Amino acid sequence: MNIFDIIIMILGLIIGLLIGYFIFNNNTYVGPNSNEIKKEIYENDDGQKYKWDTIVCICPVSYSMGKLKDPNYKDFHEH
Repeated sequence: MNIFDIIIMILGLIIGLLIGYFIFNNNTYVGPNSNEIKKEIYENDDGQKYKWDTIVCICPVSYSMGKLKDPNYKDFHEH
């Protein structure tokens, strides 16, 4: 085994690690916990205090599939 083979093995290992990092590194992004937000008391510029209330909102597929970008699109739910 000469020096050229060792350099090729090290280069292959580095490239393999980089490829593996980008393929198998699945970052999970998590938004804020709604229970923590509901407990906090906020104050606006006028001094009024308020709390947030959480509601469940389900978006129809027709909105989420990019149809809203079409100016001629009319949803059957609209009046």
